[in-house]
Amino acid sequence: MIKQYIPMTDKERIWTIKDIGTGKGYGIYVDRNIREDRLVGNLYWTNGTIAYLITELAQWINHSSEPNCVALADGNKLYLHAMTNIVKGTELTVDYADYTILHHIRNIESPNGTWN
Repeated sequence: MIKQYIPMTDKERIWTIKDIGTGKGYGIYVDRNIREDRLVGNLYWTNGTIAYLITELAQWINHSSEPNCVALADGNKLYLHAMTNIVKGTELTVDYADYTILHHIRNIESPNGTWN
């Protein structure tokens, strides 16, 4: 199955993609304060255990062992919710293990079996 990427429109986007400053790539940084438990956006649409439609948010969000967001499933969609109040300019992060452990999505895997 081919994964498809879904770009966001400007009115849907509450973040900026920018260099995380470590030479390791890019991340998602919020353009405004986000309240705890707020829906941030869609991540994936799934078909069983395969994520087949991927949003801009899912494409650029990074892993943290102490994330400020969580991926929650609703039917065949995976959404990103804020776990804490997030201040403007903060990078959004999620624990990638949520995808494989909680939602059994198998195409998102760590390169060495661990995310630490």
